Amino acid sequence: MFLIEIAGLKILYTGDYSREEDRHLVMAEIPPVKPDVMICESTFGVHTLPDRKEKEEQFTTLVANIVRRGGRCLMPIPSFGNGQELALLLDEYWNDHPELQNIPVYFASSLFQRGMRVYKTYVHTMNANIRSRFARRDNPFDFRFVKWLKDPQKLRENKGPCVIMSSPQFMSFGLSRDLLEEWAPDSKNGVIVTGYSIEGTMARTLLSEPDHIESLKGGNIPRRLTVKEISFGAHVDYAQNSKFIQEIGAQHVVLVHGEASQMGRLRAALRDTYAAKGQEINIHTPKNCEPLTLTFRQERMVKAIGSLASTRPEHGTSVKGLLVSKDFSYTLLSPADLHDFTGLSTSTIIQKQGVAINVDWAVVRWYLEGMYGEVEEGIDEEGKPAFTIMNGVQVVQISPTAVELRWKSSSSNDMIADSALALLLGIDGSPATAKLTASPNKHACNHSHSHSHSHSDLHPHTYPGDKPAKVVASNPEFERLRMFLEAHFGHVEGPNLRAPLAQRADGDKNGNGENDKDGDDWLTMDVKLDNHTARIDLISMRVESESAELQKRVETVLEMALTTVKSLSQTFLGGGLDVDMVEKVEPSESDS
Repeated sequence: MFLIEIAGLKILYTGDYSREEDRHLVMAEIPPVKPDVMICESTFGVHTLPDRKEKEEQFTTLVANIVRRGGRCLMPIPSFGNGQELALLLDEYWNDHPELQNIPVYFASSLFQRGMRVYKTYVHTMNANIRSRFARRDNPFDFRFVKWLKDPQKLRENKGPCVIMSSPQFMSFGLSRDLLEEWAPDSKNGVIVTGYSIEGTMARTLLSEPDHIESLKGGNIPRRLTVKEISFGAHVDYAQNSKFIQEIGAQHVVLVHGEASQMGRLRAALRDTYAAKGQEINIHTPKNCEPLTLTFRQERMVKAIGSLASTRPEHGTSVKGLLVSKDFSYTLLSPADLHDFTGLSTSTIIQKQGVAINVDWAVVRWYLEGMYGEVEEGIDEEGKPAFTIMNGVQVVQISPTAVELRWKSSSSNDMIADSALALLLGIDGSPATAKLTASPNKHACNHSHSHSHSHSDLHPHTYPGDKPAKVVASNPEFERLRMFLEAHFGHVEGPNLRAPLAQRADGDKNGNGENDKDGDDWLTMDVKLDNHTARIDLISMRVESESAELQKRVETVLEMALTTVKSLSQTFLGGGLDVDMVEKVEPSESDS
């Protein structure tokens, strides 16, 4: 048997098995774990065989009767399996009956002989009886009376009684078929079929005891020898198979290695057995070469180790790391811990691409901001001016007429670098470049000091730490967001500094923040619909409302709006709107 585990799914493949201990092999055992699928043989279908002791007595009696009447006994056997068992049984029976010891017992198979070396070597894998005899320096496979027939011609020269075990088992050809045709006309001879026989073979045909058998050379041969069947096959009968399947308790049972009719009867019998107990079972009987698809739903667990597991994460916290899969188990760890826990090493590829340009550095920034929304200005390790795009690609001015793109190779950074390279290569031939360089606007100045003006030429002011009474949004992104919301809800107010709705309910009804518990106001927009208000925090983009339905609707529309109005850089990096694009206006007397 084989117990196979794939991604946590356990499959038990029985092969040919037996649940009773024979003369040399142990019986099949129940595995220590419960499999999900059991692939089981169904050779004997619903047939129940007699117990082993009864079969052995019938077998030895039949053999003795044939040779005592002066006949020859033919037993077609496989080269491995019950052939060795029958050899042990006959050797023991001949040893206990001295009157038969002058009658030779042969096995006529070179493969059988080679297989005996395996049996003699691996005695420790046999049952307790064989191991105990071997411990007494008595190897049961060193037969005293069973001999190897190297030359079948000796049988033709010796006309006396004998016993011969010969392959092949089904007697469709080979030595066993030749001996059958020679001995069939003599009624003193006999054939004992000791294993399972397939439909359409000579062994199966003989069980019907025909008057004639067909010769391989042509013509018919009269059959007068006796034919008996005593199965020593290495297969379970229905009683053993049914009990074993119930003890395994697999969710799916796949019946194989049997005739279609026998498999169908076995499936029906098993279903009746389970139905009587009020249980269900999935039994499959696929045909040869017919694929069988089974679906299983299993949970997959990922274990965090190393520095990622040093602190206990809170519910809802995002955890980032490398997911390592090995033997269908999953581990999440920090890239810095990869070598320590897995033995794997990492490499970082730094890519560089030079581009010749004939425009000022300020024009390069203008194009980059127009494409990505915002760039970070700084200097590289050598003190040269540089722009960083989306935290991944650096554009460095290596000379007045050339720039160099630098980035750590990754799928996202390569994508950004490709788009930036295409943008820079088109600067020289763009009509916008000619307009910018010809304009008296200071965009074309050749300065290199740090400045943070945006593509819209708006001057930023840091969001004030104090609490002004009035805030006017000069950021066009806020205006576009307000227009988007108005198109869906109609009336939208803001941006304004307002207290959260929950605080207003307990504090100042005018929303001046005088009674705020934490002393902080929000930069907000108010969406009003059907006497309900939903307040949007423009810093965190959080929505709150006394109406759960309105809050859900605003959250859905806000998500679409942010995707529309945010710049490419903000979308890629997951940032919100630019809060720094707000102009502070001092309160006037009319506002107080």
